[in-house]
Parts: sequence; structure tokens; C-alpha cells
Amino acid sequence: MKLTENNDLFQTVFNSASNGIAVLQSVYNDKNRVVDFSILLFNSYTFKWIGDIDYKGRRYSAIFTKAKETGILEKFIEVAETGITANFETWYDG
Repeated sequence: MKLTENNDLFQTVFNSASNGIAVLQSVYNDKNRVVDFSILLFNSYTFKWIGDIDYKGRRYSAIFTKAKETGILEKFIEVAETGITANFETWYDG
């Protein structure tokens, strides 16, 4: 399969998920600690939730402004730094 066919397949599977999915890249401070995430990709379910916004390269905390006060951002940072997966539910009305 060609790479472009793989990308199309990936995007189709990614968009068919019944939950919001975000692909994020860690953003580090000068002490090499994760402080936020740069948004690389959202699936179509996420767009239904947040609207069609320009998100690429923006910080997670700038799009999901209540992520700090709900503790979601801190949980994501902990997973990124430790590599230990987390399972949690938090109501976010953002």
C-alpha cells in the first residue's frame, strides 16, 4: 500500500471513532518538564464538540480553557512524563 493510501485509511478509521480523539505533542519548559501540549490533529467527533476552529499548532490549554482547573491537563502531563497510562472520567463543559 502506498503511504497516501495508508493516510487515507488512518483518517477514515480515526474519524469513525465514537469519541473525541486528539493527537498531541508535548511542550517542554526550560527545565525539560512538560507544561502543555501542541495540538497536531483532531478527529471529526472532536470538531462536532468544539466547532470548526483553527487548532493546528495551538496549545491544548488554549483550546480547552478549563483543562487546568478540572485537573485534566495535569493528568495528561503526568502520563506524558511517566509513561504510565491513566484511566479517568471528568465532566468537561468547556
